[in-house]
Amino acid sequence: MIREKILLLISSIGKLRAYQTWFKRGNSARYTLLSCMRDDLLGEFERFPIAKDMWTHLKIRFNQTFATRLCTLQLKWMHYTIDSSRSISEHFRTISGMVRDVKLAERDVSREEHVLNVIRALHDDNKH
Repeated sequence: MIREKILLLISSIGKLRAYQTWFKRGNSARYTLLSCMRDDLLGEFERFPIAKDMWTHLKIRFNQTFATRLCTLQLKWMHYTIDSSRSISEHFRTISGMVRDVKLAERDVSREEHVLNVIRALHDDNKH
């Protein structure tokens, strides 16, 4: 019983240290973001206690898709090929992630385009 309490205390201390590290890094990121802002933006974004929340709202406020990012996503999407070292379900997860990224970049992907890219990704030796 004492051993269990000691182990519980040790794991609690480890979790506390991990939380403290996370908290310090989060505050550092938050202060870095705030220090880079103009005064008119400070009032709007200093209300977020966590850097991730601040970053999310910054992305929403200044949602601008850069042409190079969109081109990169489209090239990755168009040139994806299936290799035999991974299962089909892994490939479909990867392709779904790419579709999600392209959609987040504000470019619609039709169902037909999705199917065509899956077919294109198949190797010649995977004929069915």
